[in-house]
Amino acid sequence: MKQFAKIIALVAVLAIGGNLSAQVFIGAFGNGMVLKTEGQNDQTYTGFSAGITTNMALSRHTGIGFGAYYNRLWKDDVKDAAGIKFHNKYVEQSVSVPVVFNVRIYLSELTYIYPFIGPNFKIGISAIREQWMDNSENRLKIDYYNDKDIYADKELNRYNIDLMFGVGAKIDFINIVAGVTGDLFNRRYKSEVSEKAYHAFLGAGFVF
Repeated sequence: MKQFAKIIALVAVLAIGGNLSAQVFIGAFGNGMVLKTEGQNDQTYTGFSAGITTNMALSRHTGIGFGAYYNRLWKDDVKDAAGIKFHNKYVEQSVSVPVVFNVRIYLSELTYIYPFIGPNFKIGISAIREQWMDNSENRLKIDYYNDKDIYADKELNRYNIDLMFGVGAKIDFINIVAGVTGDLFNRRYKSEVSEKAYHAFLGAGFVF
């Protein structure tokens, strides 16, 4: 038990960049999401992610990365019907914790590329849809995490796990990363309707 406690403590220290053998990446990403809902057309959303990843080296060529990221996605549709504009705005916020295994392929001492793969744990913060018409003071507001009594068939599961994979390139202290993720479980809470989200991301940041 003592050895297990020591390992947990070491991982916690590495996750906040407190170990000299770990590299810390701070960056931001453009994020696109395709939402696939059973029986409906695919929906696309845009957004961004920002956060930090600490990479613990297992050897010169392998490592495990632990991250923490804030994510924001949105979609704002405006339709014109008989001269009246109908607005449909959706904003989703979440926190994700990726844990990925990576392999380094060195091109020089300070430059390498690294494919990575692993689970990405997601915790929803909010998922709000607002609908209104121009020149109207009334707005319909749907909280997909909390309005379970009104929209039980549409309520979202606050917790999910993605499979994440991609590739990064480190050039000196600059890091460029691209990848995709896909939900492993249904986004809908207590619903027979299957709904899953698939993300593509591209971003850059600094390595310390």
